[in-house]
Amino acid sequence: MPILGVNFTKIEAERKTIPKGNVNISSNISIKSVEKNEFKLPGQESIKIDFVFNADYNPNIGSIIVEGETIFVDEPKKLEGILSQWKKDKKLPEDILARVMNSLLEKCNVEALILGKEVGLPPSLNMPTVKV
Repeated sequence: MPILGVNFTKIEAERKTIPKGNVNISSNISIKSVEKNEFKLPGQESIKIDFVFNADYNPNIGSIIVEGETIFVDEPKKLEGILSQWKKDKKLPEDILARVMNSLLEKCNVEALILGKEVGLPPSLNMPTVKV
């Protein structure tokens, strides 16, 4: 897989009130920017993808924000097409978008679980349960 890793640049977790009753959690991840990166491998170049992940706990209980970047490596010609499409309409090709978003969601959801626990927010993902 041509995704080299996910690095966080900002992590923020806030609990405003003690959770009571039903808590609705909405999470979202978005790509802020895509740009050429200096990192290269033999026959390959890279782009840097900046992102922001938000988890909002309602009614107004708290929030988690995680910002960061990931490095995507591929052939120079393919990266030129990706950069061109991003500059044109702020979108990534669907096959690239799926790989990038799945990688980001995996890392961000785990981080959100940890951060939520630290500040006393309910888990942002449904945890498995055993039924007897």
